This record gives sequence, C-alpha cells and structure tokens, in this order.
Amino acid sequence: MRPRLRVIFGLAGALFLFLFPAQPSCAQNSGGAQVLQLDPSIRASGMGHASGAVFWGLDRDHWANPALLGYERGIRFEHGRTKLSPDNSELEYTFATDRITFGARGVGIFLTGFPVDGVGRTRLDYGESTATDESGVELGTFDSWESTQSAGIGVSLSELILGSSPTRSGLAARLARAGDLAFGLTLNRVSVQLAPLEFSDLGGTGKGTGLDGGVVLRLTPYDSIDSLGWFRPVDGWLDPICGGFRFDASAGCSDLSFNSSKIKFSNGDSDPMPSYYRLSAAARLAMGFPGIGRDWLRDQGAGLLARALTPLIQFGAAWDRTKGMVFEDETPIYDRGWELTVANIYSIRRGHINDPAGGINDNSSGWGLGIRLGEYGGFRYDEATMPLKWVRGEKVCRKGWTAQIDPLAIWRDLRR
Repeated sequence: MRPRLRVIFGLAGALFLFLFPAQPSCAQNSGGAQVLQLDPSIRASGMGHASGAVFWGLDRDHWANPALLGYERGIRFEHGRTKLSPDNSELEYTFATDRITFGARGVGIFLTGFPVDGVGRTRLDYGESTATDESGVELGTFDSWESTQSAGIGVSLSELILGSSPTRSGLAARLARAGDLAFGLTLNRVSVQLAPLEFSDLGGTGKGTGLDGGVVLRLTPYDSIDSLGWFRPVDGWLDPICGGFRFDASAGCSDLSFNSSKIKFSNGDSDPMPSYYRLSAAARLAMGFPGIGRDWLRDQGAGLLARALTPLIQFGAAWDRTKGMVFEDETPIYDRGWELTVANIYSIRRGHINDPAGGINDNSSGWGLGIRLGEYGGFRYDEATMPLKWVRGEKVCRKGWTAQIDPLAIWRDLRR
C-alpha cells in the first residue's frame, strides 16, 4: 500500500482491513474508464468541483470523498443528465447518473447498480458508431459506452455518538458537536464497450474494479444554532435578532482507484484506471432563524417551517488540489468555489477550475432551488455551467435533482 494511503486509512484501520494490496501507480494514458473522471454532482460542478470537504447540504459529493457518506441521513435519490458534446456537433455524448444513498446514526451506504443490477446507474454514452472494413464498406452500427456499478460505506464518529438525538448532553456529545472524524470506502466495477465482440479489433469490451477511499476532519469552534454556544448571555441577546451563528472548518483527503486497477479488454489490451489523490478544505458560516419569528411560528403551530428555513443564511467556500495519473501528466488541478444559500431554498454558486494539463483555466457557475421539511426530507433542483476539457472553447450545462426522506426522523416525532 502506498504511503499516502497509510495516512488516509491509518485512523480507520481498526474498522477496515484491506485485502487488496495496492501497487505503485505509473503515469500512463488512462484511456479506459473515462466515466470515472466525471463528477456526478451538479452542485459540485457549480462550485468548480471543490467539494471533497463540503460535508453540509442535502447533496454531499461522496464521489469526491467517500467519507462524506457518514453524514447521510435517510434515503436520498439523485438524478443528473448532461450532454457533453457541443450543440453543433454530430456526436451525442451524454453522461447520466442515478445514485441512491442510505444513512442513519453516522453510517451511510451508497449503491448504484451493485449488488442489485439496475438499481441506480452511472453511464457515459458515446452514441452510435458505424464499423467499416478496409474498403470502406459498412459492416454495421453499434453503441459505445462506459458504466460504473458502485457500492460504498462511510462512517462519521460524531454522528455515531449523537445518534438520533441532536440534543444529547454530556461530554462526549459536546465533543462530537465541536469536531468529527469521518472515513469511507467505495468499490467501483467499471464496464466499457468500445465495440461489440464481433468488432473486437476496434477495442471490444473491457472490465475493471477500483477502490476509492477518503477521510474528512471537521471542526466547529462555535455553534449557537444547533446547541448552546459558549457565550450564553451574548447568545441570548442575539437570538431574537439572528437566531445564533455557526462556524465550521473542514479538511479532507481522498484517493481514487488506489489499488492501481486496469481495464482489461477482450482484444487483450489493457488501460490503467484514472488515479487521483485529492486534498480538500472548506469553511462555512451560517446564521439561524431569528428567535422572534421562530417563536411566533411555533405559537401558530408552524414550528416545522422555522426548522425548514434554518439556517436562514449560509455561506460556504471550498478549495481542492487534485493530483492524478492521467494522460501521462501529473500536473495538479486547483479548484475553488463558494455557495450562498438563503432560507434553505435558493442557492447561488460560483467556482474556478485551473487544469493546466486539460487546457482549462475558467470559471463555473450554478444555482439551486429547493425546499426542506425540517429533518424529514427535502427536494432540490440544480443547474450548473462549467468548462470541460472534452469540449474546448465551450461550456456544458448540467441539470439534475435530488430528493431525500428520513423515515427515522418522521417515526421519532410520531412517537412523541
């Protein structure tokens, strides 16, 4: 196992035993598994792909860091579809995703087509191609595509301690609110069809299996929204006006395809899977719902509305540095972005991607519109416009939506 992986998983070694020894990667052309180079998250695309340490929000990007699965609650379904080819092109490249996550009390699980085939998908479709012989005679048409079947797990230590009761008291609970360590692991089974078996000289089909891992460290030096702050007299004075404040800082590292797997094709060729090592940092500042309005809504029997709109204002910023083994170039990629969310309803996002090897030094943007029903669930629609190295000189528009429901939260309140 590479030294950097010992750093990532050393803290989680008591829970995960890896039976797949990793071999040193070499910088080769990662022609196979292009699907692993596309981030499924529309939200992250609007923030310049800086998402490896962004642990808050309805749609955390566990593709960037599997440790973010530890913050999942309830059942979440995420759908996205993106056209990757220019509008004036005859090609029709599309990237479609349907991802499902389950989470409760600090443990999150991610399933996409594995172990149950057809439940979720991550598919890169190259469209229809025509095969010809040496004389140019058409032999037939076929579809080329890549897909990923994935399964992952993440654990958050603070969520394990707090369980289903965010108001739990005691030293352990106070420490859990002040900081957290989360880690995760994802298995990806990649299938590639460049051409059917009868056209195996064009590449044929290929398969490979990769492992991703990651860790996230969160620190919350001050929080008077979800719990009592450190300066209670000041908090009591400010609560009617702003409902409290919360500040978080987080850092993460993740490793994509750390087991140095390869895509093995039916014609005997093989390509290494893309391998990335990502360092991430993020910070968030949030303001609660004013106590005057919160108490009035509660008296009117609409306390759920106040919880749904909390935090009233939230601003987060993120920075990622990614170094990969792709296209014989290990030049780091620097991503940064920010997100401003008002009343848990409307979000505006901006980002910047600096990828020298991919020829990108450009901005991204995005927005989201949704509704939360307190802890019970929510729905969000997102769009993003971002540069892509496959489409030089143009930006692609990404669209998707996310739905989430937490049956445990609903059941807990029904029992009261």
